[in-house]
Amino acid sequence: MVKTMSSPKRNRLQLLRLRKKLSFVKQGIKILTDKRDELMKEFYLSIKDVSKARKLLDESMRVAAKSLLVAKGMEPHESIASAAFASQKKVMFSTNKKKVWGVEILEIIYKHEKRAVFEYGSLPGYRSPTVDKTAEFFEEALGMLIENAVLENRLMKIGSAIKATSRRVNALEQQLEPKIKSEIKTIRSYMEEWGREEIFRMKRFKAIQGGESL
Repeated sequence: MVKTMSSPKRNRLQLLRLRKKLSFVKQGIKILTDKRDELMKEFYLSIKDVSKARKLLDESMRVAAKSLLVAKGMEPHESIASAAFASQKKVMFSTNKKKVWGVEILEIIYKHEKRAVFEYGSLPGYRSPTVDKTAEFFEEALGMLIENAVLENRLMKIGSAIKATSRRVNALEQQLEPKIKSEIKTIRSYMEEWGREEIFRMKRFKAIQGGESL
């Protein structure tokens, strides 16, 4: 609560400052609410993207796992293990920072390049088409896995930003704004009371002057 002062002028200045502060708080609430609404739109769009990417990833992994199962039934374990070891490669990607309504999101840029059969690194000679196809399926799944991770990271970042923005809106709406309004009400009540007392004193003064003139 605001401590009342004896000087009406000082109270009027304080009242003007509080009204200006209240105006800023209301503007802040509107800006943050608009930001939260836009982030919510981005969040729902991201949910659709993640859901779609996850379905594609699950299907890709299912196909790759099925192909591996077939390969295991046709080729000896040593052959498959050797091919898997030989077909390893470095996963190269770059990162880029992007801002969505002030929220910094790290984007991963990955370009999937399909390798030819003889680029898997195994020694020349007999090659199992089933094993090569399995390696191709898992490479495709790897690209989808990276894409899925990027989309999920974006979703989590936006979700965290929505929570933080909501906390700020709630703090302004439920704490700061009511406090300022309460202070304004206190000062206005004090000034109204002071005004009534001043009117009463003026009437009394005039009454005393009128009595003395008689």
